[in-house]
Amino acid sequence: MITPADVNHPLYYLHNFNSALNWVLQHSSDILAAEEQQQINDFQLLTDDARALLLRMVMRKGEQFLPGSFHYAEIVDIDAAMTALSDAGFIEQQPEVSLDELYPLLRKDDILQLLQHQQQYRSDLTPALQTVKKSLKKDALWQLALMLSTGSEGNDQRMTYQQWTGQNTAHISLRCMPLFDTIRLLFFGNYWQDWSEFVLTELGHQRYEAVPLTESSRAFPLRNDLLFFQRLGELQQQHSQCVDDWKNRQLSAEQCAAALLAVSQQATAAEPPSITWLEQRRQRFLADIGRDLERTGALDTALSVYALSSHREAQVRALRVSELLAVSSSDYQAVAERAHQLLNNIQHPESRITLERIYQRMARKCGIKVSAKRRTIKEYPSRYLSLSDNADAVEYQVMDALNQQNSGQCWYVENTLLPALFALLFWPAIYKPVAGAFFHPFQSGPADLFRDDFSTARTAEIEDAFRAIEEGRYQQIIHSRYDEKYGISCPLIHWPTLTKELLQQALVNIPAAHLQAVFHHLLSELRHHSRGLPDLVWFADGQTQPPGWSLIEVKGPGDRLQDHQRLWLDFFLQHDIDASVCYVSYD
Repeated sequence: MITPADVNHPLYYLHNFNSALNWVLQHSSDILAAEEQQQINDFQLLTDDARALLLRMVMRKGEQFLPGSFHYAEIVDIDAAMTALSDAGFIEQQPEVSLDELYPLLRKDDILQLLQHQQQYRSDLTPALQTVKKSLKKDALWQLALMLSTGSEGNDQRMTYQQWTGQNTAHISLRCMPLFDTIRLLFFGNYWQDWSEFVLTELGHQRYEAVPLTESSRAFPLRNDLLFFQRLGELQQQHSQCVDDWKNRQLSAEQCAAALLAVSQQATAAEPPSITWLEQRRQRFLADIGRDLERTGALDTALSVYALSSHREAQVRALRVSELLAVSSSDYQAVAERAHQLLNNIQHPESRITLERIYQRMARKCGIKVSAKRRTIKEYPSRYLSLSDNADAVEYQVMDALNQQNSGQCWYVENTLLPALFALLFWPAIYKPVAGAFFHPFQSGPADLFRDDFSTARTAEIEDAFRAIEEGRYQQIIHSRYDEKYGISCPLIHWPTLTKELLQQALVNIPAAHLQAVFHHLLSELRHHSRGLPDLVWFADGQTQPPGWSLIEVKGPGDRLQDHQRLWLDFFLQHDIDASVCYVSYD
């Protein structure tokens, strides 16, 4: 069990990292390469000063540092620590670096110094340098400095900081980030959580549900799975950089499309992982590449990439591209038939809206008779409010107005109330120690919470929760669990908005049958159905009226309903749950 350090201890971040490292060694040492294990051994032999300084650098942005910027009171001898880190190979002192690597360290005055220093070696820069003024912005100066980045043979030059700037200033570079990235990945199971968040904040200031972890709990069962994730991460960075370069006009649309196609080919060539969620990640990545190929106008190439992916989004977008490319009656018919086929296989609500629209358009073009369907609700129960704008968010203005006009109480809840009630009742299902769901003790929720197979491994717990509704035990369970779990991090609960008063009013006024229907709907597509809920909820005053509730979607001037909001409104009206749209105008 990992115990957070006292945040008042000067080296608490070192203690917390050591706890995470020991966790990785205990659960995933067999995944580490021999070189990585040796580096970890070398790290553990360092003094506290040296390890603390290294962690300080790892937690900062970038891999290049000027030691003059180090001011850490808890590190007794920074110079000795740097020497120890250099001797152990964790850092390099006075390394040769490219100009791009140096940029994060440079202020405007440093760039001016660099330009003036290099003038003596590059006479071709003299005319340009004569026009340089200190009033120029840093970016403008940097573009001039980039003229220095290629040597006479067209290769990127690499020099020490002193050689670039002429300043006798110490400069060091990290040489161990791959190791720390691997440790971070083995601990978190993702790239979006970083050491600064974990070591400095999370352990000391957040509470997490205690979930038993076993051998099957680790993120990467095999070394190949880790390598697959890392390779996919590299390709995702290439993908993002390519799109950014195209948007910034550093690449043409044709060059961007060619590069994206190459990335997709490398992604499909990677050896399959042993776990489903990693393969699903690859399939989604291919769908993302196809989407960006569409944006460059390379529709045929986009179709070829979509064909490589089994992800729902890839199938739907491939159909949209096929519709754009269709030019004949046979093309229209093929697209319509494919849309009909996908409608039989895809249950995701927003995808179905897109598929139905494509099907109807193509059916009309090729003369297919579309069978009568349930009328899609276009107009919803509406109310209109004219307000004097007081600069508050429009939702709060409507809430205040309704509280003044009506008995009972109106709350601004948007996507917080119903998912929170769901989470409290289904807590045992959410935090069941399912393989591939929890990788470390500091997760807000399971990694598979929003995956299609979330319910499959939790059937018994889900049935127990619905049985509690049927037997009338759910209110007591939710109240007790609120008291027991309050403050524990959960992705479906925003604790500050879920007050005791709001909870009480919700459980008194929302009928059990309504909650049961809402919870089934949430479970069917938890990722998508946990958004798009109406902004406001109104509860009757239990003292003077019978229990009751209604939901209100607020639309300010010029705003309109989105598809995911319409889906919820359709659902509420189909289940006789009072829901309406409030259209606001200003005096």
